[in-house]
Amino acid sequence: MLAGPDEDLEARFTGRLQFGTAGLRAAVGAGPQRMNRLVVQQAAAGLVDYLLVHAPHAAERGVIIGYDARRKSDAFALDTARVCAARGVKAMLFDRVVPTPVLAWNITEAGAAAGVMVTASHNPPEDNGYKVYLDTGSQIVPPADALISSHIDAIDPCSVALAPADDPLIQRLGRDHIERYLAFVPTVRLCPEVAGVPVAYTAMHGVGGATLLEAFDVAGLPVPAVVPEQQEPDGRFPTVHFPNPEEPGAMDLLMARAAASGALLALANDPDADRLGAAIPTPEGGWRRLGGDEIGWLMADHILRHTSGDDRLVVTTLVSSSLLGRMAAARGVTCRETFTGFKWIGHTVLEHPDERFVFGYEQALGYLVAGQPLDKDGITAAVLMAEVAAVAAEEGVTLQDRLDA
Repeated sequence: MLAGPDEDLEARFTGRLQFGTAGLRAAVGAGPQRMNRLVVQQAAAGLVDYLLVHAPHAAERGVIIGYDARRKSDAFALDTARVCAARGVKAMLFDRVVPTPVLAWNITEAGAAAGVMVTASHNPPEDNGYKVYLDTGSQIVPPADALISSHIDAIDPCSVALAPADDPLIQRLGRDHIERYLAFVPTVRLCPEVAGVPVAYTAMHGVGGATLLEAFDVAGLPVPAVVPEQQEPDGRFPTVHFPNPEEPGAMDLLMARAAASGALLALANDPDADRLGAAIPTPEGGWRRLGGDEIGWLMADHILRHTSGDDRLVVTTLVSSSLLGRMAAARGVTCRETFTGFKWIGHTVLEHPDERFVFGYEQALGYLVAGQPLDKDGITAAVLMAEVAAVAAEEGVTLQDRLDA
């Protein structure tokens, strides 16, 4: 490290990585501007101190901690648990990699005071991150971010106490907490009597693959044909330049697998499985990647057609298409538009408890098709999208026909 360019040293050591509504995210490496154990321990200590002040019964309710397959994710998660325990707060640490939606769903299910997911989502392989949820299962919004940041600032990163890894306050969460999430998944289906259609799927080297396949099975849908080169978790992301379904070329292997398997729909999660990409066949025999708004329109049309009631609520953000609002108005449904960033969708739902939330989306491939968790969920979204395709096929139309209607 010392032999590196002066600019690199300056970038690593000038200031400190700032905590915001998205938590922390940076390259893994030495220095206060990088993701490393000292930075994570300081952030965890600040978060716990915030909870002890602002979250009732935080010590007993505890913090749920999950992690993905990126470099150092397991170490950062364990450090977070040890910091919690050292400060007298129960830590519930998953004993294996989990998708972000599984972590977020379990926060409200367990009544935890907060949740931490160690992930950099679809960032490049050299990065890692630290995402924080409060007890609603939604991402933090102001002023919580600034309050947590102020507590972090008060921590000396070199003197954070760590409890032993086997401290009684550290509880290991296993397979049963994934199964609880899976038991919830079938509730997002609106037409469970409709048989599924062939689907192809990629986990994009992330942690969603196994859970997605089980989700389809418990939801009564055919298990998708997977891209084998991308099915297992691998934080190096060896087959893609950038592990983001929005990026050109990222879904090439998926579309080839879809064509070879006779699929009618191709679905892609990002590495932590909170986002969903999709592609559909073209009349010319090829495949076309759908934009985030197009996926949102298809889901919204399906949900609005198969739910009822004038208390329904859909939510979108300023950067997304205005079409959702027009679709909702045509059916007498309230549509609320909020600030950019999916965290604001969850916040908007919480602000309107008298309205029945049925759908929310942002064009950056974020979709919420259930009321729990209040964050984007690429697994339940995939299940619903497969049902959208199945209903279209039963009615003798294609998804492109739906978009053109």
